Amino acid sequence: MHFALAEYATLVFDCDGVILDSNAIKSAAFLTVSAAFGPSVSAAFVDYHQRHGGISRNAKFAYLLDVLLEVPAADRERLLEQLLRDYADICARELLRCRLIPGVAALLAAIPQKVVAHVVTGGAENEVRSVFRARDLDRYFASIRGSPTPKRDNMHALREAAAFRGRSVYFGDAELDMQLAEEFGLDFIYVYGASDWHDGRERCIHRQIADFRELGFHDPDESTARAEEVRT
Repeated sequence: MHFALAEYATLVFDCDGVILDSNAIKSAAFLTVSAAFGPSVSAAFVDYHQRHGGISRNAKFAYLLDVLLEVPAADRERLLEQLLRDYADICARELLRCRLIPGVAALLAAIPQKVVAHVVTGGAENEVRSVFRARDLDRYFASIRGSPTPKRDNMHALREAAAFRGRSVYFGDAELDMQLAEEFGLDFIYVYGASDWHDGRERCIHRQIADFRELGFHDPDESTARAEEVRT
């Protein structure tokens, strides 16, 4: 039985780990661009990234430069720009070809006309919009909101636009997603299958799914494969 999408007025989706199976890609990209600073620094940096899901890459690189490396002010801006450029180059390439979280394509295609969907992500807004447009995902969403505007500010903007006037649900994979759902009065569903929130299954008190197949949504290619297995 499918999850009852029609019971909701608004759906909010995080991107990485919820729509795109891209968390591992981004961790690898952070590791790559920080490798020149040594293994201990790059490991600490990736750990920080994974423990702070939902905040912008600018904030994460600020931690690298200001806390882990203590870069002098005279060099900071130049190094920050280079790191951001190198990281964006990797993401722009890899996000175009990474897989989707299982079942999400079927869920998006099943959204009733009266239900409105939004993306609220810590990823770069222009980058996510470009990737979604190239992958024909943008058509499912009334808005795609990302950094440099923080997630909380984007949620405030949606609330000011009366997006949460009816019952709403937030699909997320990070602790910040759960906190925002609670703060703004949305139901929360924790998508843990590709999540970097390492103790999320223990700490999240809301509904949990590995992916959207657990809500009854199966992508067409998967459904075909399952039918073939039954016939054989």
